[in-house]
Amino acid sequence: MGDFSKKEKSILFELSLNSRSPINKMAKRLKMSQQGLDYQIKKLHEKEHIKSFHTVIDYACFGYHAFRLFLLLNHQKGDFKQFFQSLEENPNILHLQETGGHWDLQLSIVAKNASQFHNELQKILTNHKTQIKNYTASTVISTYEMGRRHLADSATHTGALVIGGDREQVKIEPIEKRILKELYENPRISYVHLAAKYKLNPKTAVNKVRALEARGIIKAYSASLDPYKYNCIPTKILFRYQGCSPEQEEEILKFCKQQKEVVRVIKTLGHWNLEVDVETKDTVELRNICLQLKKHFGDSITKMETTQMFKLHKEKYLPQSFFTQE
Repeated sequence: MGDFSKKEKSILFELSLNSRSPINKMAKRLKMSQQGLDYQIKKLHEKEHIKSFHTVIDYACFGYHAFRLFLLLNHQKGDFKQFFQSLEENPNILHLQETGGHWDLQLSIVAKNASQFHNELQKILTNHKTQIKNYTASTVISTYEMGRRHLADSATHTGALVIGGDREQVKIEPIEKRILKELYENPRISYVHLAAKYKLNPKTAVNKVRALEARGIIKAYSASLDPYKYNCIPTKILFRYQGCSPEQEEEILKFCKQQKEVVRVIKTLGHWNLEVDVETKDTVELRNICLQLKKHFGDSITKMETTQMFKLHKEKYLPQSFFTQE
């Protein structure tokens, strides 16, 4: 980890908040020249401070459900290079990341129903029985994306992006699907290039994208970042609670949303009730958050565990196969 300037953190914050924000507007907010900002973004990308850009799409709009999978690996056996490659190429795996602590790997898998997920799980366990020693699975109820407010001095909580949960399935036109695919593959494509590719008037292209956003299909445009590059430790706090009323559960969620170090909360059904992703400057800051959770909700929390997060192998919000379906 090296020195990281306040300006660089502000750029990362802006990109994680809206990676499609026009350079001229972003430069104005950051009090930089457009040329200077463009150069800084390219440099951050080259140094892998920015790993990738992505369009945040709500998979639930198309009838998908998400499931979480934690794997304990057998490090004494197997070719892990091929193992990771196989998981990365699996179109139903949207998120893949190495972890510390008890579990070695966390995955997010999408399927149309529990039966499909079970079939996918069995394939993974059968194909990699040498490498996988144990696992635990859970169903995702909903995910709350809070953003990286800790990167900006004056950023406050303005509401979470909610992905998943109860959603009425939507139907989109063929041209909307093509535009969505383009934004899925290249989130920062300009409207001019988007319009030219599909022979649309630029204004029509803008309106089509705006319609996808208004219907809640596209939630945001963000970036995958490497927290270690800007001197933060990414950690997942896992906990289970018991005898919690809906009001008490909402209080726990409210507390998590108010902590600027919290970047994501995943509400699940299974071994854990909540997964809280935090980015802290050190382990003391992490411990303070855990102590605050115990102080305020100790009567409800029956188990808590932390696991440090390491290399991110994959981050998507919709299976690639969606775009080939009729």
